[in-house]
Amino acid sequence: MQQGLEHIAGFDASTMKFRANTVELYFETEDFGGFMQLLDSYPQVERLHEPKTFSWLQRGIHIFDPDGHLIEVSESMYSVSCKQFKEGKAIEETAKLVQHPIEVVRDWYDQYQKQLISVCGTDCSACYCFEKMCNDCYS
Repeated sequence: MQQGLEHIAGFDASTMKFRANTVELYFETEDFGGFMQLLDSYPQVERLHEPKTFSWLQRGIHIFDPDGHLIEVSESMYSVSCKQFKEGKAIEETAKLVQHPIEVVRDWYDQYQKQLISVCGTDCSACYCFEKMCNDCYS
């Protein structure tokens, strides 16, 4: 178990449940909302806490597998940063908000920008045809 997990994740230490097989597995998803819909269809899955947004803007949840191992499922920090870019936040501001090094966030921004350029060479977000005559090349 990560020492100080309750402090890092921001939940009450009294909710921690230590068991014989105390191990945490960590997974990331690009679609946290979709994961939560799937998880909600399995009410028997025990949750350490409900979904929460951590101070670094990442949404996540801790659940238990049938053997009592703790599993964290959170959205990727890349997708968290992309949300900030979509809102028009600069690289520097995003780095502060997501609490990651500016070099990492700059790389994510470059990757994000490449996704916006379509096969025709146009930035879909700036094209007058987008969502009127064209749904983008990737759909």
